[in-house]
Amino acid sequence: METIYLTKIQKREYRPVIEVRCSQADIRKAGLDYDAETHGYCEFDYIETRYVFDELFGHAEKDPVDYLVLGQPHHAIRDAPYLIHTNYELPLMLDGLKPLAVFSDSEGSPILDQMKARFAPHVAAGHITMAEHLRSTEVLGKRFNLISLFYARPGEEWRIGLLRQLQDLIDKGGWHATCEEIEGLLLDYTRQQNDWWMKKRQASELK
Repeated sequence: METIYLTKIQKREYRPVIEVRCSQADIRKAGLDYDAETHGYCEFDYIETRYVFDELFGHAEKDPVDYLVLGQPHHAIRDAPYLIHTNYELPLMLDGLKPLAVFSDSEGSPILDQMKARFAPHVAAGHITMAEHLRSTEVLGKRFNLISLFYARPGEEWRIGLLRQLQDLIDKGGWHATCEEIEGLLLDYTRQQNDWWMKKRQASELK
């Protein structure tokens, strides 16, 4: 039976508050319109189905407008013996636990628009520095433009320049395990964490 994770997120800092694990049967019983196989990664407005989520989380939220709920099926990254930063970038940076985050996608990506909106108040307040980089890359013989959004804590901006150079090298010469290790270090994963990740990647367990 597939495990589904529902995470209550505080909107302003995209900060996880509580998480529950449940099955698709639990989801149906609660009356929530979510199918992990069909919807995959999905965000819900807490206030629209507040009573369903209050029951699932076992807590009546006084200010549901301040929260959203992230629904996602199990993924192999959850088996890692350390915290993968994905979806936790902003709160980790605000807490001083992560120096750099990067999001890359094709032009016009709604994901990039979402990241810009999420980080914008903290960039405006001077808590985080932002840089944007447009580059041309080739995948399977097709060339397209890729945009990278870089976010760094004050004093850590030097990481942006190095990661941009690394991306350019990858675009010219292709991906290499050493490139991914350097990227991991710039994003503040330890060498031990990088070693674990690379072993899993080489075994095709994380894709």
